[in-house]
Amino acid sequence: MTISIICTNKAPEPWVSALQELDPSLNIQVWPNDNPKADVEFALCWKHPEGILQNYPNLRCICSMGAGVDHLLNDTLFPKNLPVIRLVDPLLGQSMFEYICTASMYYFREFDVYQTQQSQLFWHQQVPKSMAATTIGIMGLGKLGEYSASQLSKMGFRTIGWSRSQKSILGVKAYVGEGQLDQFLSQTDILVCLLPLTDQTYDILNLELFNKLPQGSYLVNVARGNHLVEED
Repeated sequence: MTISIICTNKAPEPWVSALQELDPSLNIQVWPNDNPKADVEFALCWKHPEGILQNYPNLRCICSMGAGVDHLLNDTLFPKNLPVIRLVDPLLGQSMFEYICTASMYYFREFDVYQTQQSQLFWHQQVPKSMAATTIGIMGLGKLGEYSASQLSKMGFRTIGWSRSQKSILGVKAYVGEGQLDQFLSQTDILVCLLPLTDQTYDILNLELFNKLPQGSYLVNVARGNHLVEED
């Protein structure tokens, strides 16, 4: 099988080495020197030039090289008949959790207040809520969301989640569908967005949604910028 690595902002060499270590018989090519393109059956892609996949007449499958597949589906010339698979990386899950944990602790321990006080040469000790009394709500319970929700719950935070389909995660109260979104939002002190970017989730982080959160809630958007209406 011939595999082509098509990316514009990732170094392909580690991918080539890892794939060849797994199976030395694989023919690994790197765009744009992956000729003849008719030999390519499988492509690893990240932010490929728009329309370029039409140059591969015998492609059988495409795999995203990072979190999300919107960079593929946003290509107006993307071959609609091709199956797309996602990359599941345990290290990515841990890295995402660590980022969410850091951002959540920053708010939970009121470091934003202390930084403001520091800039004003002023000190007044804050009394934070307990973890058990602080609700972190995660929108999007795919692999990354599920892992982060589970880990935050183990830390002691009251953790809830919302997704389009029913999920079952130990220690996490799961809400599903539009009918339960308001109930989910009304409890959430720290809102974490891990949704995929789709037509339904574009601009979902907007003033109407924010008004359904408790006063003083905090947003951690680790999904896509286009989820957020910046003006709101």
